[in-house]
Amino acid sequence: MSLPGPTPRSLTSGILDRVRGVVMRMRHTWRRSLQFRVVAITMVLGMAVLAVVGSYLYQQIAAGLVEERRQVSMAEAIQLTKKVKVAFDRTDKAQDQESLSLFARDIVQDAAGTERSRYVVLLRLVGNSATTFIPPVVSGEVNFTEIPESLQDAVTRDSGNQHVQIVTLKLTGVPDPVPSIVVGQQVSLPLAGGYGIYYVYPMERERESLNVVRTTFVYGGLVLVLLIGAVSYVVTRLVVAPVRRAAEVAQRLAAGHLAERMESRGEDDLASLAMSFNAMAVGLERQISQLEDSIPGAAPVRLRRVPRAPHPPHDDPHGRRPHPRLPGRIRHRWSRGLPNSSSVNSTGSRRCSPTCSRSADSTLAPQLSTSKRLICGIPSARWLPSTRD
Repeated sequence: MSLPGPTPRSLTSGILDRVRGVVMRMRHTWRRSLQFRVVAITMVLGMAVLAVVGSYLYQQIAAGLVEERRQVSMAEAIQLTKKVKVAFDRTDKAQDQESLSLFARDIVQDAAGTERSRYVVLLRLVGNSATTFIPPVVSGEVNFTEIPESLQDAVTRDSGNQHVQIVTLKLTGVPDPVPSIVVGQQVSLPLAGGYGIYYVYPMERERESLNVVRTTFVYGGLVLVLLIGAVSYVVTRLVVAPVRRAAEVAQRLAAGHLAERMESRGEDDLASLAMSFNAMAVGLERQISQLEDSIPGAAPVRLRRVPRAPHPPHDDPHGRRPHPRLPGRIRHRWSRGLPNSSSVNSTGSRRCSPTCSRSADSTLAPQLSTSKRLICGIPSARWLPSTRD
């Protein structure tokens, strides 16, 4: 018996869970890693800048290609129109409509050429009242209905100048419409009157060139974004690595390793940070040494973390809150001034807090009285000196 396959709902749920997990991991990395944030922001900004610059360059290149083809097409159309006019003026085949139609086809085919770089269309002008009528003559794969009516009207109104229009034409044998430049001018045929001759220049080569440029921009932009990300990663690492080293040294200092120092190189801001950090460590070690020297005969002092209770117990019989760093009996005796002999325990040592101990000596009373605020009287202190075992 075969087991039922996963349902579409379970597949969708699994995909959503995976996407949610990826998003959560990226969010965690974003919040924890400064280097990741800098690299990501740099790459996003780089992509935006490249998109804007690439779009502008692409438009400029496209406009340049179109304008160049337009100028070439207009100059070529002028020369072809002159030849067509001369051929119609000198022909002796305009005896009737049929012979004139055959001659017009020959002229159009000769003007179009065999390279398929241009097509020629001969159309009767709007308002032509001549009795001899020649049907539209077309060369190649273009249809005479593709000639815009606005261009025909412009050629009809102005008989002495060229008129240019860029349109998208559907050519026979080509699956996609092709942007084309259409140049129109008026000519006069024997017996037939005014006609308009239109030269169609498909911009297939320009479109292929733009496709190559676009593809180059896309792949080149992706490679450039990756290079920008790699460079930002290297540069950010140069900045983040000393900061991480400073955090590690700070943690070791907090653990009691007072001899830990940062490595300082050069004279830049990071070197200044390292020197300042080392100066702080030296000052901290000096303060601890002075604290040890202030009590003769004291054992070496080390730092130990002391957990603070959020609510210390009330040992005072009157309900007053005792100091969070002192037991009730010691605080009661020290509040009168100097500690008395009852504060010496059976082992011969005098205690001021559970985390520090000093050997009992009559000469220690002034020092303990002087240093009790330094050792046990700072409620916000998180680290207290303690004797080493």
